[in-house]
Amino acid sequence: MAKAKINKRLKIEMDVNLKRIQLELNDMFNIDIMEKNRSVDYVTAREYFVRYVSGRFQKYSTSQIGAYMGRDHATVLHA
Repeated sequence: MAKAKINKRLKIEMDVNLKRIQLELNDMFNIDIMEKNRSVDYVTAREYFVRYVSGRFQKYSTSQIGAYMGRDHATVLHA
């Protein structure tokens, strides 16, 4: 039971951190980085997101970052 509470708390913490970064990049690039679009602007913005998150928050796995973005871990590795 305690482990479930910790996992839920970590999930909420992760969502808050990633959402804040996502909103900042959305404002910086004037796009929604979560859209399913493969144009250069979107790909570049998502790459910035992945690089920042994987460098700053090393506790998040590539699968967790990809799941947040609605993609798989290979997208994160590619960035």
